[in-house]
Amino acid sequence: MSKHVIKYEGEDYIHKISLDGDWDFTYTPNHIFEGEKFQIPKVNEFTVKMPVPGYWDDNVERMQSSEFWETAKFNPNYRRIDYPMGASMPPDASLPYLLGVGWYRKTIYIPTDWQEREITLYVGGVVLEAWVWLNGELIKYHLGHSTPFEVSLGENLRYGEVNEIIIAVANTRTDRLGCVIRGFKGFSAGIYRTVYIKVTGKARIKDCYIYPSYLRSDYIYSGSDNENK
Repeated sequence: MSKHVIKYEGEDYIHKISLDGDWDFTYTPNHIFEGEKFQIPKVNEFTVKMPVPGYWDDNVERMQSSEFWETAKFNPNYRRIDYPMGASMPPDASLPYLLGVGWYRKTIYIPTDWQEREITLYVGGVVLEAWVWLNGELIKYHLGHSTPFEVSLGENLRYGEVNEIIIAVANTRTDRLGCVIRGFKGFSAGIYRTVYIKVTGKARIKDCYIYPSYLRSDYIYSGSDNENK
């Protein structure tokens, strides 16, 4: 696990701890519920190593010897590219991508001297939606195949101990369509961008926008901060 420190005026200002690399992984063809809550797979069910960033379909050979592979489902609308296509508009061709829910698991030690810091998990992108658990507690849901997201970890962290992060990624929804997920690649799923933990001070600038005012010669600033008191 690598750590990158951004220097600011000679002091350690932001720690970025990369979580890229192999995560423990398992798969279910559908969401599994226990009452109204998701049923998270047991630790011994995470038998595959899945690279992050990466797509499931680029790592099929890692999954084929697992017990869950016999339950695997694939894109029912798979269609090869056939020529000639004719004069009419043909339907989209697409990959026979793996369809279901991929479960990623990683553990990370959090030192006790981070209790006065803001600790955030950043996920660069998933296809198509994701749920995040920290030490068994659901802390984030995200829908969107082309946008990053982040979530504060502070309230559920165990300082001075090893903490468990689980990210479930699903590509089973049929009510979303866009240029990136339409066509050949389609809903090929995975965590396809970088993942890291960001450690900062309690107060930080979350968003900042500067844009010109056409009514006067100065600039207008708007922004928001993030401070836990």
